[in-house]
Amino acid sequence: LDLARKCVHQAQRLLEQETDRNIGGSGGAGGKRGRERDADQETTAARARSLEVFQTHRRAELEVELRDVERFIKKRRDVDLTALMSRTLAFEDLISTHGQGSADG
Repeated sequence: LDLARKCVHQAQRLLEQETDRNIGGSGGAGGKRGRERDADQETTAARARSLEVFQTHRRAELEVELRDVERFIKKRRDVDLTALMSRTLAFEDLISTHGQGSADG
């Protein structure tokens, strides 16, 4: 769980750094085709705004997922394997119960 907790904190730091870097303006303008094709300011501004909206939405989704992981870590309980093991078929037990060379099946 310590590793999971460290991973969550690292992901949060990376998101904060990404946000800080992009506060002055968008981090891109819509890819290579957008840069080559768009010469006018209006289209470039629309692409930049679209990218900004996408990045905001993406960050919000990532933050929700990180909170879900944190909640899971806090609720962590020891796994009860008895239910799992009770449904597991042990072939050694089956062979010893029914005989080893039985062709009946």
